Amino acid sequence: MIRPRHPKSAIALIIRTLIEAARKLGNDFRRQGIEFSSSVFLRNDVYEALLSHTSDRGKETVVLVDWTNPQLLAQLVRRRIAHSHRNVDAGQIWHSLCVPMVDGQNSLEFLIAHSMMRPRYLIRLLNYCRGNAINFDRHRIDEQDIKEGLSTYSTETIKEIGLEIRDVLPDAGNVLYAFLGEPREMSRSQVLSLIEKYVSKTVPAEAIFTMLLWHGVLGLRRNANQVTYIHDVNYDILRLKA
Repeated sequence: MIRPRHPKSAIALIIRTLIEAARKLGNDFRRQGIEFSSSVFLRNDVYEALLSHTSDRGKETVVLVDWTNPQLLAQLVRRRIAHSHRNVDAGQIWHSLCVPMVDGQNSLEFLIAHSMMRPRYLIRLLNYCRGNAINFDRHRIDEQDIKEGLSTYSTETIKEIGLEIRDVLPDAGNVLYAFLGEPREMSRSQVLSLIEKYVSKTVPAEAIFTMLLWHGVLGLRRNANQVTYIHDVNYDILRLKA
């Protein structure tokens, strides 16, 4: 049995083995005259771990699926609506399903802005909003449904991200709660100081800071008008921190 010394090398070994198994399975099918193709979907950080422990890079065909444009997510929602309501304008259907404005902002844009540019988060948020409307026997999502749905979604997202952080840094799983009651904007030194106060000193504050950037919890202000998050740089953490 191969026992990798580093967790990332273990991830790379598992993925390479699965890809190789899929390739052999495909060859077996094709020899029988059966068309076969396989796809492996990997998160960006997992893909980077695979590349860093692979010598023959470029052997596989790679397609990057990153959601960096809010309009693409809006189109995703509209197409899903259009699929269920054929021959009807998707924009009109959206307004029949949800109020057009929330806090002076287009309701769909508002929801997308809180999705961290992740389709599954957007779908989850929409489901929470819709669920709240159904609970109150409303056929249309109103502003209060969105606020309540956002509250539930935020709580679940904090738990999920906390678990993902805990998988990598076991002593830092609850670090997100350190930010309760803190200002919306803080300097880098203030964030690091807050982390050091909340988390065991056995975990480097800088490592936790990087994890928070990766998960989109934190962004970096470039100037008075621009804040950059991980999804704005195609999940390239080095580019974000540059």
